[in-house]
Amino acid sequence: MIRKGAQGARDCTTPCGPGSSGRGPKCQPTAGLIDSQSIRTADTVPCMTRGFDAGEKVKGRKRFIVTDTLGLLLTAHVVTASVQDRDGAKRSLLWTRLDHPTC
Repeated sequence: MIRKGAQGARDCTTPCGPGSSGRGPKCQPTAGLIDSQSIRTADTVPCMTRGFDAGEKVKGRKRFIVTDTLGLLLTAHVVTASVQDRDGAKRSLLWTRLDHPTC
């Protein structure tokens, strides 16, 4: 049980969070969540940077984010909306692995 106002409570629950001292057992993310979202763009955006997402019927860009289990952002990746989720997820997970290696 963690009491409100207890010293070191933040270090125990979020060892790598903002403002922590990093004294926790591991200072690397152990699990992550990935999500994609299609975003509409204006007609003034160049055609090279936008596509059509057939699943959501959106013409624009697609954003992939990877967060750790605490909700802290690990990686953000923006591609054309025509990129399938499985292909964009592979790239996002690869970048996350390169940016946050574990032992």
